[in-house]
Amino acid sequence: MKAIRIFLLLFISFWLLIMVGCPGMYDSRRTAVAFNHYYDAPNDKTKQQLDEAHRLDRRDILVYEGIMAAILAAAVCGFIRVGRKNENQAV
Repeated sequence: MKAIRIFLLLFISFWLLIMVGCPGMYDSRRTAVAFNHYYDAPNDKTKQQLDEAHRLDRRDILVYEGIMAAILAAAVCGFIRVGRKNENQAV
């Protein structure tokens, strides 16, 4: 049981590092295409396309962060449950 707790603790710390670094650097292909269209021909239609791409990227980032937070919460719950199971077996 101690090995499982160590593994979960390492996983949680690794997962926190992933959460800090990855989602904020997300840039989709649709944003790159929209930016290129806006750079080539800056007008209202391409500006709307760029704004829509940014909005969809923010939505995707929130979804990714939600999934990552759920995985982190599951790991923390597992860590707590393994600790309680150890206490119950020790008594």
